[in-house]
Amino acid sequence: MLNTGMTYRVVALSFAAVLLATLAGCGGGKKKDTAGAEDQFLTTEEVYAKGREHLANDELRKARQTFERINLTEDARELEPMVRLSMADATFYAGDNLSLIDARPLYDDFVILYGDHERAPYAKLQAGVCLLEQVNHPSRDQSMTYESIKDLNGVIQRYPGSDYAKVAQIKVDYAQNNLAEHEFLIGKFYMKKKAYFPAEKRFRNVLLKYPAYPERDKLYFALGKTLVLADNMEEGRIYLGKLIEGWPDSAYTKEANKLLRKESVADIRKKVERRKQQEQARTEKRIKHAEERMNKARKKAAKRKAAEAKKE
Repeated sequence: MLNTGMTYRVVALSFAAVLLATLAGCGGGKKKDTAGAEDQFLTTEEVYAKGREHLANDELRKARQTFERINLTEDARELEPMVRLSMADATFYAGDNLSLIDARPLYDDFVILYGDHERAPYAKLQAGVCLLEQVNHPSRDQSMTYESIKDLNGVIQRYPGSDYAKVAQIKVDYAQNNLAEHEFLIGKFYMKKKAYFPAEKRFRNVLLKYPAYPERDKLYFALGKTLVLADNMEEGRIYLGKLIEGWPDSAYTKEANKLLRKESVADIRKKVERRKQQEQARTEKRIKHAEERMNKARKKAAKRKAAEAKKE
């Protein structure tokens, strides 16, 4: 004979289990967020290693979530710098402008808190790169480029001789070229507007402030052409000559040769003046010849008149 109490408990438990399964299957209850629940049995070092694995696999969202769950207790303080830096990296490598904006203060905080850490030069470098990556084109505003150069020069000055200082110098050169191209494009704009003086000023700025500008043939051509069009043929020919001599196969050489054959306004005025003088000389010569003929005719008429008077 079955125990009535025992039977009742078994039936009740079975019913509860079926009900819970039904509710879960039909969406009758909210799912509990179990993300990271498995991490509760891992050590801090193991959770950190898991986050680094996500980062290495380009699983950036998972990496950030994992690093955020790390509880930096007293016994795991030595991991704190690397957790902070890894969080900055996971944010940075998302690549969009918003992520770059969020990543920069994370790198800056690392440098402030752990300036003597072996990874501090890397963090300082990345802070500058965050700004540089947001500069889309040389035609846009370059305020971020100037700011990034400050950060990158900070790496070179604060950590000279390090590999990060070498990388920072490469990035500075790239940023400087960006600024030079920005200046050049403004010069081209003025040139199209036939505002030759401000165009010349911009091109000279590139020449003087950015000696490492890579497209020197383009710069020499633009400056030389601007000077020629501004009727400064003497100096314009100097820069066009530098282009032809240094870059004979440049795409700008053919037009530079044409400009070198171009006459200045002063030359044209001299030619016009010479033509006027020549024309005046010819006119004066014709007048002189006409006067001589008239004089001869008068003399001849006078002789004839005298001869007729003598016969009478």
